[in-house]
Amino acid sequence: MKVNEWVVVASRHQIKIFKRSDTKKPLQWIYTLRNPDIQSNNEVSPSMEKVIQRWARKISDILKLGSEKHSFGKLHIFAEPHLLGHLKNQIPKSMKSVLIEWIGKDLEKATAQQLTDRVLEH
Repeated sequence: MKVNEWVVVASRHQIKIFKRSDTKKPLQWIYTLRNPDIQSNNEVSPSMEKVIQRWARKISDILKLGSEKHSFGKLHIFAEPHLLGHLKNQIPKSMKSVLIEWIGKDLEKATAQQLTDRVLEH
């Protein structure tokens, strides 16, 4: 079955975007962007908090642009829990109608097949 979905996997280190155009095929990777302000796996500190807030705004801007260009009709977001809270505040209300799910889980190292399986669960 044909669909037009994006699956976003976000962490404080990077964002990966996958596209799903057919429910019978695995997700296809389309985009990765690394957070230039993160150098290592540092714990969240007051200065790191600002970095994460800026990163959430950047991710939101990318998704907003994708929505405006009709690059997707449905959206799944998997993000580490702390970042997810900031994303929920940044995503425009106009996009919430295409959001299928928000999952607070760090899936940064998941493969496309693992993500496909995860999306099919929901």
